[in-house]
Amino acid sequence: MINDYLNIGPRDVKIKRIGKFTCGVVSAVVIALGALNAFAAGTPSAKRPVFLNYDETHYAHSRIKMGVVPTEGEVRSLVSQYKGTHVTDILFCIGGRIAGVSNSVKESWCDKYRQTRENGRPVSYTNHYIRLYREMDEVLKLDRYALWIDEARRSGIRPWLSFRMNDCHNTYDPTSFLHSDFFHNHPEYRRIRHRAASGHFDNCLDYSFAAVRERELKFIREMLMRYDVDGVEIDWQREVYCFAPGQESADTITAFMRSVRAIADDAAKRRAHPVRILSRVPVDPETALRFGFDAATWADEKLVDVLVPCPRWETTDNDIPTDIWKRLMRKSDVVLAPGLELRICNHPWKAPFYMLTNQIRGWAAAQYSLGADALYLFNYFDDPGWKSSKTAYWRSFNQPQETQGVDWANQLKWLKEIGSPSEVAELPRDHMLTYRDIVPLWEEVRRPFPVWVRKGTPKFFRLATGRIPAERTLRLRIGVKGGKAPKEVFVNSRPCVYLKNEQCVPAFTSDSLCVYEVPHYEEDAAVVEILTNTPLELSHLDLQVRP
Repeated sequence: MINDYLNIGPRDVKIKRIGKFTCGVVSAVVIALGALNAFAAGTPSAKRPVFLNYDETHYAHSRIKMGVVPTEGEVRSLVSQYKGTHVTDILFCIGGRIAGVSNSVKESWCDKYRQTRENGRPVSYTNHYIRLYREMDEVLKLDRYALWIDEARRSGIRPWLSFRMNDCHNTYDPTSFLHSDFFHNHPEYRRIRHRAASGHFDNCLDYSFAAVRERELKFIREMLMRYDVDGVEIDWQREVYCFAPGQESADTITAFMRSVRAIADDAAKRRAHPVRILSRVPVDPETALRFGFDAATWADEKLVDVLVPCPRWETTDNDIPTDIWKRLMRKSDVVLAPGLELRICNHPWKAPFYMLTNQIRGWAAAQYSLGADALYLFNYFDDPGWKSSKTAYWRSFNQPQETQGVDWANQLKWLKEIGSPSEVAELPRDHMLTYRDIVPLWEEVRRPFPVWVRKGTPKFFRLATGRIPAERTLRLRIGVKGGKAPKEVFVNSRPCVYLKNEQCVPAFTSDSLCVYEVPHYEEDAAVVEILTNTPLELSHLDLQVRP
């Protein structure tokens, strides 16, 4: 039965007409996620699920830039374009601080459109996507979520609703189209109350207050009453800061997750099919627990079906400890789906870099080798205007368009590869050293560069690469200030041979790259050891794998 779950094609469904929409009703043979871990471990060549998170604000931003007039067909096309790719599940964001649709709990875009005063100040939110959503909801009567859900099932893709638990965009603005009356009326519910708020996350809401928790649960319950979906995403990475410092409570969040499970189970009874739960947490198990997210207990109590260890936003994490998560989850049926972010860097830059296609392949290959059951994509959106330089959504001032993995033409290629472990293992790929963008409050983010190698003292780095097929060309590239090649370089205790210097394109570093030939190795990671006769400052490290 797990083969059915892994198939990208249409599921075994009976189609029932409801108004002008078709709703898929899962047949008596219910597809279970439970056996996925064992199945995935036994058949490495099988395709795996690929989860895609879709932020609805992107839909309006990109369509307005194109001058698109919303119609039912255009709304449906958002989903239908993924048919034939490896995307098996789409998670439609329906609410953070503001709800995507009118409801009894939170302000919606339409409510903000009509608002004239906020926080004692005059406001007018009648521009860009708020205007578009008001036109869709109240003029054209297009329920985009109902259309997306229906089109997903027509396309053989499982639809989910995604809920951001504690988004904090614009919280320092006295007024904002993202502010709710709840936020303004209850400053006592914010996590920093013992001093003046100063950091980006200080105005996040505090989940120690029952009113904060109940508001979110009520909204989730109402959305599951309205929409028939295969699951809900509980996104704790927007944001992880849910308590006053030192008052983080894993028991509180676990109790919240039990309530979510009860809501999902109730929806499953009404819909006559499973309603699963996916949750996104920090990539490191210790960090997740320190912030209050006891994923191991969630797994033991079957409170989640899919767990997504994922970076927040600053950079993709190329060293997600999926193997450690697997050991923590080994007694459960939880599907482990590490998350890929849009951006990549090895230390702060003024302008972002987008993941390269070969880097996406490398990340996927490494995660599969570490035991990933599935993959999850965050911030990888479509681009209806990609053919025109004037209307294309994805642009970078410091990166050639053809190198961007998010470029829609490139996405359509790798989205047809990424769900197959055997396929991505064979393709050209890159592995770049990055860093972890979320750590416990009392720790500093440890960025690997710039760093000095002292004379006579070896410096070690580790790149998670996964198993590399034989007869591949391996090139290790080291960014060195001044361009002087280190005296000796080893990978997994095997000596490497210096080849040349070259420039880094795109410019993850402005320093010259010293390129070394690397002997083939059988291990899942490359431990790089660098020695030098004179002190050297390093700024970059990556490994290229080519046929």
